[in-house]
Amino acid sequence: PATDLLKAEITQAFTVQGLVPVQVVVDLSEVWTTDWMSESGKQKLQQYGIAPPQGEAHSCGTHVALSDGIECPRCHSQHTKLLSEFSSTACKALYRCQQCLEPFDYFKCI
Repeated sequence: PATDLLKAEITQAFTVQGLVPVQVVVDLSEVWTTDWMSESGKQKLQQYGIAPPQGEAHSCGTHVALSDGIECPRCHSQHTKLLSEFSSTACKALYRCQQCLEPFDYFKCI
């Protein structure tokens, strides 16, 4: 699995640097959520051109009902249109701003 490869690569990187012994523990008991995203992190997404998640993850459910009107990270217009529920990754949706006409990703709350 991918976790085995990741553990092996981490172990190798530490070993090469002489940082031994190495023990890598993968704990998947707590699932990451966008609620853990800091305001600073959300601002950095927006500065990069990705609309940050709106709302809290626990209120989003397993399938997010997406709609038009997500704020454009470039011109801040809310006159936007959902083009696709999925974008470059499953955690993002693709929108187009009707004001500046630029497409942008929206990071869905998960």
